[in-house]
Formats: sequence, structure tokens, C-alpha cells
Amino acid sequence: MGLPSVVCLCAAVFLLHSSLFTVSAKKTYIVQMNHHQKPPSYSTHGQWYSDHLQALTSAAPDSILYTYDLAYNGFAAALSDEEVESLRQSDSVLDVYEDPVYTLHTTRTPEFLGLGDTTWQPGRMRPNPHAMEMDTARIRRALPRGLKWRTPAS
Repeated sequence: MGLPSVVCLCAAVFLLHSSLFTVSAKKTYIVQMNHHQKPPSYSTHGQWYSDHLQALTSAAPDSILYTYDLAYNGFAAALSDEEVESLRQSDSVLDVYEDPVYTLHTTRTPEFLGLGDTTWQPGRMRPNPHAMEMDTARIRRALPRGLKWRTPAS
């Protein structure tokens, strides 16, 4: 292999390596949509969300991770910062916010909620996830004696 070939190979590796760092990292975001603006030509909100995302951004079709359509109208998607800014400019988008990763604060939640081991068997689970918020200040006072909150090991 001659010197020009080695120089070209090194230059190609350098350019490839530097271009990998210019791509912005994608994070998971929740996008809240104004469902009243869904055109009647779409049979489902999910189709509209996908097409709307494609029209406003360069996001791949598989960027949408989950669609919400019962108590909340929107979707979860893996997006770059530029794609988030494009969505925020749309009149059909009410809000875009990052979906944080939460850490486990207790290892006894099923017991605490009175759920037995049979609740978590594969055939007994419902297909749709549910989100809820709990007021832990009130619950803490209602704990049975002897059952304590477990704190994460530090």
C-alpha cells in the first residue's frame, strides 16, 4: 500500500469519526397534540401523529414509540433537539417535553397496594399502560405498622 493510499484512508477515517459527533443525540419526548385539529381524512389519531411528525421533521417513521388517545392526546417519540423545535412551531402541537427516567423508590409497591403475585402473571395483564400520580404524603401516614418505606442504597 503506497503513501497516498494510507493518507486517503486516514483522512476517510477521520472524516467519518468527526461526522459521528455532529449528529445530535435523540431523547424521548412526549408530544401533546390538539386533537380537535385532526383532519377528518385520518381514520386514527396515530396516523395523523405519524404524518404530522414526518411533515415537520426529518424523523424516521419508527421514531414514534407510543401513541396516547384515551385520556391524553399525543405520542412519545425519540427526537433530536432540532426536531423538538420544529414541532413546537406547529399550531397542532400544544406542548413538547422530555420524558424523564425515574428511579425505583420502593421494592414493595405490589404488596403496599394490596396486589398479590397473581396480578403480574402474563395472562392477567391489560394491554394498555396506565399512568397515575400518587400523593405519597397521605399514603405514608396510612402505612400499616411494621411496613416501612425502603430507601435506595447510597
